[in-house]
Amino acid sequence: MLWQAVIQAATLPDGSHTDQPDALAADALLRAMGTQGNDSQQRARMATWLRDLVAARVEYRTNTQHYAGPLLAAIERSKPGQPWSMRLPADLLPLLANEVLRNDLARKAGLGRNLLALWLHDYLASHLRPPPETADTLRLWCGSSLALPQFRQRLRVALDVLKQGPRPLVQAWNIDRKDRLTVEKAATRVVILPTDIAQAKQYGPSLRARRQDDLNRARQQRSTVAL
Repeated sequence: MLWQAVIQAATLPDGSHTDQPDALAADALLRAMGTQGNDSQQRARMATWLRDLVAARVEYRTNTQHYAGPLLAAIERSKPGQPWSMRLPADLLPLLANEVLRNDLARKAGLGRNLLALWLHDYLASHLRPPPETADTLRLWCGSSLALPQFRQRLRVALDVLKQGPRPLVQAWNIDRKDRLTVEKAATRVVILPTDIAQAKQYGPSLRARRQDDLNRARQQRSTVAL
């Protein structure tokens, strides 16, 4: 949740992100996570979590991207009580290049320690209309080690948790005879970045300059008629 709060706080007005340092106040991050600011114990925990995000190593692969590295490149601050300066890994930015989920972290914080409900919250929130999936497929995706009958029971409990609260994410759900889960959910906001911003984020500063050189050379070639 802290990493999601950092991503949202570091989002520029045009919806893009940068690998340049961002100064983020501890209390602002805590409030974004749905907890109270102005709490020394929570600030100390957050400092530990930030170090964990720098030390962690994750690997993520899509059809077009492959990233292996930390969730945060670096954190620092001049003295206690001052905002943290945080920098996102440059190689991670292409994974945020097209769509950015504006997740309701306060609602997520209200789910407590139900890990399956927390995972389902993020999975369902990222879909306009979640496609029907079998319970076994969801078990595989969330990494559960439970046997299918036990997982199916936990799944029902987690879905009912997501129906609770002042702004419930799940409005209705059903598991059919083919063991497929269908969900009706509240609207969630996914920002689709404009093409030029998405392309700019796809390339690092040096690659952007190289790409501009390629475009200039192409224009020069088109201006010459080859016979």
